[in-house]
Amino acid sequence: MWPRTILKKKALVGPPPKEEEQPKPKKKAKAKAAAKGTGQGAAEEAAPGPVGEAVALSVTKGVSQEVATSLVAAFAKEVRAAFGKNAVSKLEYGRLIEKLARAHETGHASACRDLLRNSALSASMPLTTKKLCGDRDHQVISPVDYVRELAANNKLENLTGGEPLKSTFRAFWERFQYLRPDHPALAHGVEACACSVPILLFGDEGRALKKQAAMVLGWEPMLGFGCMTHCTDDPESHHGHKLNFDGSTYKTRMLYTIMQHAQEDLWIQEAMQGVVVQHGPETIRVHLIPVGIKCDWPALVKLGQIKRSFYCDATPHGKGICHLCMANTAACPDYSGDGWKETMQHSEAFTAPWDVVPALVSQLCPGVDEWQQAAFYRLDLFHICHKGVMAELVTLLDMRLYPARGSFEDRLGLVYEDLKSFAKSEKLTLHMSGLTRTLVRFPENDTYPSGTWFKGADTTVVLKFLASFLQAHLGPDSDDYLKCLLQCCQAGNKFLSILYHNELWLPSAAARNVVKHGNMFVYTYKRLASMAYARAMTRYLLIPKHHLFKHIVLTLEEQLKQKGPILNPLCDSRQMCEDFINKISTLGRSVSQQKFCEATLLQHMLCVQRNW
Repeated sequence: MWPRTILKKKALVGPPPKEEEQPKPKKKAKAKAAAKGTGQGAAEEAAPGPVGEAVALSVTKGVSQEVATSLVAAFAKEVRAAFGKNAVSKLEYGRLIEKLARAHETGHASACRDLLRNSALSASMPLTTKKLCGDRDHQVISPVDYVRELAANNKLENLTGGEPLKSTFRAFWERFQYLRPDHPALAHGVEACACSVPILLFGDEGRALKKQAAMVLGWEPMLGFGCMTHCTDDPESHHGHKLNFDGSTYKTRMLYTIMQHAQEDLWIQEAMQGVVVQHGPETIRVHLIPVGIKCDWPALVKLGQIKRSFYCDATPHGKGICHLCMANTAACPDYSGDGWKETMQHSEAFTAPWDVVPALVSQLCPGVDEWQQAAFYRLDLFHICHKGVMAELVTLLDMRLYPARGSFEDRLGLVYEDLKSFAKSEKLTLHMSGLTRTLVRFPENDTYPSGTWFKGADTTVVLKFLASFLQAHLGPDSDDYLKCLLQCCQAGNKFLSILYHNELWLPSAAARNVVKHGNMFVYTYKRLASMAYARAMTRYLLIPKHHLFKHIVLTLEEQLKQKGPILNPLCDSRQMCEDFINKISTLGRSVSQQKFCEATLLQHMLCVQRNW
């Protein structure tokens, strides 16, 4: 039986206070809630110190509040036993230690997060309750409140990658107007956009409580602290605008909510009207301007209610596989050539990819044509390349350059050892711990293999290894099939390498090289597929993502023809969002089912405070 502590009320000493001095219960409750929502209140009284920081870290790493407070209570007990009853209060940060210990001793360990919040160990955005998921009350972090919190902590430059606010945004919109002169944000000219933050929305499912799916919704500024590889090709090319790749995702991505069902919600509409904040000596109105939403393909279909996707791939044609053109429909049944290019914007053949315009699109994309509304749903280069077409190039054993002795699994082991040695010598990070039939999705010899490893970054390592291996083993008399495979690997490597070594805006020379290598990848991949088919080999399946890859290359070609700024397609890539969504889902595994959303958001605020 659990021990219980009974708290007795002490009798009031002296006359009761006058009626006007007694705060009304409602006002008192409101004041308490306000203090809880803003993170003020006891922040000055209970300084965090190393113990508080350690507790905050442990809670965000999955340690329950009960265990965390019990450790603090045990520490306080040891201190009192060794140095006296009042020893804890004499410590520099003793007040918070006493509060955490008392919370455990009185059976109120669930107050741990509030105590950490009041000690300035948590970001203090208030939670807003909205009706979501079938009219259920759901807690969200309003983008308006997030911007206010950034301003209150002098963190508004997080939205520009550390660059000056107004000049950076003004320069961005000055360049962006060449790509989208009809964008609603530019209705009043570039000068009016000096405080307009270009953002991208994102959403995807992660695995939370009991490994159940949970939809994470959020947003991110288009401008960030740079690419992880750091721009070296042309450091002046980014014009002060860098990709949003570097830095902790708790700093560069903003959470809206987490829910256990997919739900479309206009989570950014309020912030589009403007948020009045203090920035240095002046008061400004910050606007969040959504430029698009990026998700993996299944999430895109759910959030956008899109009717044309890879789910609808059919022979000879069906509903269509692409929301940006009419590929695989009656208007363009054969999309292996370039016919699909005639069914895009300004084409009579193009129709909207949904039956009813989603509320998200109708509210955030007013006054634009159907194709621009469809283009609001961006093409995710990460899943198209790292998890798609380039992961199809893992069929190293087709080369027959490894010894034939031993089983298939034995030869996979030899491949992995060489791959691991290559990664080490080239100082590349390899995440996979081995190669198996499951990992290369090759259970039987009559199936199409493909890399299905957890980390998409491993695809680039495998591609580099394949190119290096082939180059070392092929000669003038080698099989044309293997020579074509080498060309395909080299083209894929160059395509990605150039993108990752530039920032938000691509120099014209770099963009031309990207287009050149992208087209070479498409050509050699199709040639490989034809050669494999002629040899009765199940290799190089032409998946719908191959078509989306062509769209990315086509977009760069069109921007080159316009002779204006060229946007790096990596800005729509989702690998950093994947990292963020995985973190939020992991936080959701250590909270109670009853307060799943609220508790996960509070856990997230602890992480934000430690990283921004």
